[in-house]
Amino acid sequence: MKDVKVWDLPTRIFHWSLVVLVVTAWLTAEDKGLLYILHTLAGYLVFLLVLFRLAWGWLGNDRARFRDFVRPWPEVRGYLGGLLRLKPAHTLGHNPLGGWMVVLLLAMLIAITLTGMIGAAREPGALLNGIVPVTLARTVRHIHELLANILYFLVALHILGVLVDWLLAGDNLIRAMVNGRKPVAEGAVAADARGGGVASALVLVALLAALGVFLIANTSF
Repeated sequence: MKDVKVWDLPTRIFHWSLVVLVVTAWLTAEDKGLLYILHTLAGYLVFLLVLFRLAWGWLGNDRARFRDFVRPWPEVRGYLGGLLRLKPAHTLGHNPLGGWMVVLLLAMLIAITLTGMIGAAREPGALLNGIVPVTLARTVRHIHELLANILYFLVALHILGVLVDWLLAGDNLIRAMVNGRKPVAEGAVAADARGGGVASALVLVALLAALGVFLIANTSF
């Protein structure tokens, strides 16, 4: 066996930062006080992280790009067939089913953070207070809470999928998302993923940090 580079450092930092922030947002889901402030800040950071990942889906290394893991239906169906036979195919990056789960999770996080910002407009000092009608904000808040509950279910499915892939295909995605590498058989046609330079990620982070300062500066806690 030999190891090949799969995921670049920015992708891995994004992944584990997102894990920490989603857990933080879940634990601090209160309407008032310090927990509310932490929840709002965590929401802003999740929003910025997802924007980073959307951009990194075009700028990242080979395995981080959407074109690598957003696969057409025939490939998803083929993978599902192997999974039902308890013999899922080994993949270098995300498997076809997991790739679409990534897309779904990113879409859900964007929806949750945006509805969170709109729903918070019912409170004085909130980012969109005075822009979004209070009655609309109250309705959107309920949508925000519903989407958050759906997200927890999707996260559980995601974790289950990772464990199943590890058990049936021997694909340790957790280790790969830590060290960025996956083992492949000697002689297999597999090369290190290219691209995804840290310099590009730092430029993107700087731009998003400016947006983050704007969001926080226009919010009175």
